[in-house]
Amino acid sequence: EVGPNELLSGEKLCPILGFYTVDNWVDACELSIALLQYMGMGHTLAIHSQNESVVMEFALKKPISRIVWNTPSTHGAVGITTGLAPALTLSCGTMGGSSTADNVTPYHLLNIKRLCLGIREPEELDFGDTEAVLQRQDVERIIRQVLCRSPEKDAKEIESIVWETLKRLPKVSMK
Repeated sequence: EVGPNELLSGEKLCPILGFYTVDNWVDACELSIALLQYMGMGHTLAIHSQNESVVMEFALKKPISRIVWNTPSTHGAVGITTGLAPALTLSCGTMGGSSTADNVTPYHLLNIKRLCLGIREPEELDFGDTEAVLQRQDVERIIRQVLCRSPEKDAKEIESIVWETLKRLPKVSMK
């Protein structure tokens, strides 16, 4: 049972485990949706499986912000074993009533003021054209941001991924 009459089906902010058994992974998939809808939208789901197609069914159909696969959820969700941003506060995204789905890091707690200088004049813009124009400096900025957060990555590898992704987007030209 899931709901207010089954206390262990709700969110637990202590080391207590709610345990359910089902006959197959399809039933587990449905049960996990019911549990998330009751008191867990946007939170973390952990799955231990060698079947990638089952994992993808869970990952794509659940209202969750992060899924940890074949790693302890306690360690994986906070980034210790997964490469997620290290954090002790896990946000649940807009589906859970938050503004972000990220692991909340000290960066999220900074109040950053930005002084923005215009880089193009309004008359230069064609508001009738919905095509986005990405310039080389936009891609370089994205690469710098990724490198700051993932220094183990190679800049050329990131640049290749960014350009490949941009090519797949509709109506984006690159200069």
